[in-house]
Amino acid sequence: MRKLHSIIPWEMKRIITLIAAIAAFSTTKLNAQSFTMQADTVTLNLTGGVGTGLAMLNDTVRTVSGSATLHWHVIYSDFPASWSTGSVTGICDNNQCYNLSSLWPSGAYRTSIPYTSGGIKDFHMQINQSVLTGGGCHYTTVRLANDGATPADSTTATFKICRDATGVNDVNNVFSSVKVYPNPAANEAQLSFTLTETSEVAMGVYDLTGRMVYVQPVTTMNAGVKTLVIPVSDLAAGMYNVVLTAGSSKVTNKFIVAK
Repeated sequence: MRKLHSIIPWEMKRIITLIAAIAAFSTTKLNAQSFTMQADTVTLNLTGGVGTGLAMLNDTVRTVSGSATLHWHVIYSDFPASWSTGSVTGICDNNQCYNLSSLWPSGAYRTSIPYTSGGIKDFHMQINQSVLTGGGCHYTTVRLANDGATPADSTTATFKICRDATGVNDVNNVFSSVKVYPNPAANEAQLSFTLTETSEVAMGVYDLTGRMVYVQPVTTMNAGVKTLVIPVSDLAAGMYNVVLTAGSSKVTNKFIVAK
């Protein structure tokens, strides 16, 4: 009896350990990411005179296991409208290229053809350098999702173009009295501004690497004093850029998150 009594707990322990291992493996399989992007943010820095050729911002998709069909759309862009003209300026997946003006601010969804298993596949932005005007940095952020994964997973990719101020800044600003407060902020910051005319307004918050950390989708606002809330409690301490856009108008403010 003592021998049987000593074997049963050992067998039970082995079985329990096996079940736990299977459960852990199943959880890992279910929560595994189905695809990754080469970079969260791809930056193109242009200096000197404006070129005439294509400027390429190359990001890529890598499937983790199996194939992945991606459902994607632009969730933020402060590119001036003039930058979106011409058939060569836009975003390309592994199926075709789309003019940026057809993707934003409508938020139009596009679907790739399946990104097959293994290897690195195309996803990039291209822009005609001859349309680039003004200085400073501009952002376009895309959300990509694989709805067929279990569970569905997604990520964002940001394309960032920075130019020196050799060109003429043709932005007609509809914002005034723009201020972030409190600054520094610990739990919540507020972006206060005056809008001089009814506009479609969007706000994006970026860390200093250019990675988007928060987005306020495009919203139609009437003229007047406005306030947008920026939740910062989950952000790491440091400096951030908040970019406010309305059509071709844009203003960027810096603020600090303090913990």
